[in-house]
Formats: sequence, structure tokens, C-alpha cells
Amino acid sequence: LAQSRAKSQFLARVSHELRTPLNAVLGFAQLLIGEETGGDAACAQRLRRLEHIRTAGRHLLSLIDDVLDLARLEGGELRVELRPVALAPLVEGSLPLLQPLAQARRLQLHTGALGQVVLADAKRLRQVLLNLLGNAIKYNREGGTITIDALDEHGAHGEPQVLLRVTDSGRGMTPAQLERLFQPFARLHADAEQIEGTGIGLAIAKTLVEHMGGSVAVRSEVDVGSTFEVRLPTAQASVPAAADPALPAGASEPAPTPAARRRRILYIEDNPINALIIRELVARRPDLELDVAGDGAGGVACARRWRPELVLLDMQLPDCDGLEVLRLLRAAPETATTPVIALSANAMPADIEHALAAGLADYWTKPLDFKVFTARLEQLFGPAPPR
Repeated sequence: LAQSRAKSQFLARVSHELRTPLNAVLGFAQLLIGEETGGDAACAQRLRRLEHIRTAGRHLLSLIDDVLDLARLEGGELRVELRPVALAPLVEGSLPLLQPLAQARRLQLHTGALGQVVLADAKRLRQVLLNLLGNAIKYNREGGTITIDALDEHGAHGEPQVLLRVTDSGRGMTPAQLERLFQPFARLHADAEQIEGTGIGLAIAKTLVEHMGGSVAVRSEVDVGSTFEVRLPTAQASVPAAADPALPAGASEPAPTPAARRRRILYIEDNPINALIIRELVARRPDLELDVAGDGAGGVACARRWRPELVLLDMQLPDCDGLEVLRLLRAAPETATTPVIALSANAMPADIEHALAAGLADYWTKPLDFKVFTARLEQLFGPAPPR
């Protein structure tokens, strides 16, 4: 037990220490991209260079997430929550994320019958589907096709199952490549062809499906294509299916835009670069005003004095942790009902779950995706007024 706890603490620390500088790299890259509004050749060249920085940063973030996922899976620390999941909305919510990549390679995405409901973890099944679809795009031929469909089948003992299939018209794989396909970091010559990826995604997908009581198989023929088959138990028809997890928990329709009064947000954060990024983002909305406090005690004092409508809270502060700050805010009558949202580089699921159970309104992880952050502000405060 002590060894498992030490491993979890180590992974949490590694995640936090790697994500914090990445938040600055990706954050300022996104800010600079937004500022390049000129139409001349020099502006276009700067945009290309900034996009290279952003792409490399996102690739590194993906690698960090994959390595941590693999470590948690191998250590038995990543839990799945099995519930009925309808395949059609899951697929419909996933395809828009990959459409730009598919369009860039002139690929046609087709969907077949997807009316089944499976017993799975909705978030993790979506992760598996995005990995399989992403590979089908990367390893396909220009102008090729990808088809997603599902079949009703039965297991060895007659139990009802669903076979979710992702079929591509790509290069296919040899028997020797298929033997190594699900081994971590086995990229099958992708490095030589400069195809982006970590070589961990399929190993994670296979293990996730097995944790959900299913299996993954592949059929492939060189120069014809590949079909990945995810076999999962069929859910009981009488149980309501889980919604697509694309939207964050607690998301709701945007609130009406208030009158001219500027609404106050307090950000409790000791890292000045992280604070600067949020200040730049909030400054884009003339109806919002951001104050920053550099430690927990100062943050609580500012919140009691200023009474902001929202507190953004870093979970690792120099004088105390975020949960202690939350406890102090809840104990003060001036801030007892103020919404508090974590904004943290600690992305370990167990820590997020514990923090939400303690009373946080939501938990947003760094590095920030500016579009997601802006959308979440709109959910809380309504659309931004014209400048």
C-alpha cells in the first residue's frame, strides 16, 4: 500500500512539474497566434513558426498524458466506471474533433449502423475511439476512406456483445508488424516517415478495453487497409445510456449577459507566468475584471474583501494547498457560496475526484486550451459583449 501511494504521489508530481512549463509554452504561443492579424508574407511566416511551437507542445502534452495513463494502467491505479453508453452520440461527438485532420488528407469519413448500447466507461471508450480514428487518418492514403460501424454478436458462452469497427483503406500491416502492434513505443517505422505519435496509444486503448470487460483485435492486409474491432458487452436496454462526455461536468446554457457592470474574478496563483496568461485571456472580455493573489492566505483575504463572482484556484500554493484555501473560503460568510474552480497542473484523476468531492465547482487542468477556457467563461458569464 505504501509503495502504491508513493508511486501515485510521484506520478502526480511529475505531471504537475511537466505541465506547468508547458502551460507557459502553449499559452504564449496561442496568445501570439491570436495577435498575428496581418496578411503579408512576414506575418504568414511567423504564424507558421508559431504553429510549429504549438504543435510540438501539444505533442509533448500528449506524450506526458499517455505515459502517465500507461503507468497507472500497469499499476492497476486507473479506474473505469461501467455504465450503458450509446454508440451513436459517442461517435457523433468524436468525429468533429478529427474532421480537420481528415479534410487535410482528403479522407472520407463514413458511419454505418451504430444503434447499439454497450457497457463501458464513456470517457475511456471515447479515448479509445479517438485513438483508433486518429491512427486510421494518419496511416491512410491520400483520398482514402474510413468507416465506423457496429455489429451485434455473441460471446463464447452466448452472452450478447457489440463489435465496434474502425476500417481504413490505408497501407495495411504485415504479419510481423501485427505481432508488435500493441507493444508500448512500437511505432512500426512511423518515425522514419515522420508520422506524429507516441507509440503508446494502442497499448493504452487495448488495456482500457480489457478493463471494461472487452477485447481489441485487428485484421489487416498490406496495400488494402486495416480493421480494428473493439468487442464490448451489450448493456441492459432498460438502463438509460450515458451522454457523450464531450462537454465538461456541470456545463449549462450560457447565463444572460449582465448590464454594464464589470464582474470580478479572483485568481489565486503563485506563478506569475500562469497569472499573466489568464490576465491576457480575461482582458479580452470588457465585462470581466481579474484580480490575482499570490498565495493562499492573501487569496482568502482578497476574496473576503472583494467578494468576486468566481475564484480560480491553483492547487499547489507556497503557504497551503488548494483544499485548505477552499475550506477557509467556505468558512467565511462573505465567500461561503462563491463558486471556486481549480485551475491546476495536477491532472491525476484521483486528485481531481477528491477535489471535486471536497466542494469545488469544477476542475480545469493546465496547459489551458484557450478555446475551451473561453467557452467555459461563456457558460458561467454569458457571451462576451462587443468591444
